[in-house]
Amino acid sequence: MTVLSHQSLHSLIFGEKPMIRRIEGFTPDLIQPASIDCPLGPTAYRMRSASVPRRHETVRDILSSAPYTFDLREEGSYFDRGGCFLVPLALKLALSERFYAEFSPKSTTGRNDVFVRVLADRWSRYDVTPRGYTGALYLEIVPISYAVRAKPYLSLTQMRVKSGSTPLTNTELEQLHARYGIVRNQQGTPLEHSELEVRQSGIFLHVDLSTPIVGFEVLDHPTQEVNLGSGRRL
Repeated sequence: MTVLSHQSLHSLIFGEKPMIRRIEGFTPDLIQPASIDCPLGPTAYRMRSASVPRRHETVRDILSSAPYTFDLREEGSYFDRGGCFLVPLALKLALSERFYAEFSPKSTTGRNDVFVRVLADRWSRYDVTPRGYTGALYLEIVPISYAVRAKPYLSLTQMRVKSGSTPLTNTELEQLHARYGIVRNQQGTPLEHSELEVRQSGIFLHVDLSTPIVGFEVLDHPTQEVNLGSGRRL
């Protein structure tokens, strides 16, 4: 599996025959070393519940059942706590059969306890497109702990474009750890092989519960929204 670098992603966007097509609001600074920050479009759809498109269904078909829509450019628009929303992203894909895309929330999205995942047309899996996908992308947004405000072109998720699909075997992962020390302790020392948990072509990591503070609990009934665009509460 190969994850495309900044240079390759730039070519897919700004080349003569782009595979990643920009919509209004996309700027070059959204291209990271090995990923692309995916900006929101200006329109949000309030949904009754979360759902994925069926084999012959587009996300637009799902949006037709939305109780109401609102413009993120308008003052006073926000995503209420516990609600489910869909927002078209400000880019579209026209990938060749060699490539597919995977998505993950940006770290600031998770820190604000906002649950997001990406949908593609005619595809019943979240956060990944089929190989050779051509079409629009949509972000499902569910604020878990707070009502949140977000402006158009803010990025809550990131995309990696990949080619190939063969993962490393457990043996190959162990060999790489022996060579490079992939997983290290808090002092920066590579873990002993007996401490390394390698299963199902992956390295399993665990939460450290030995520190005095292992997490933070949000207020039961917050009275303020979190402004994701400014990083401050309103």
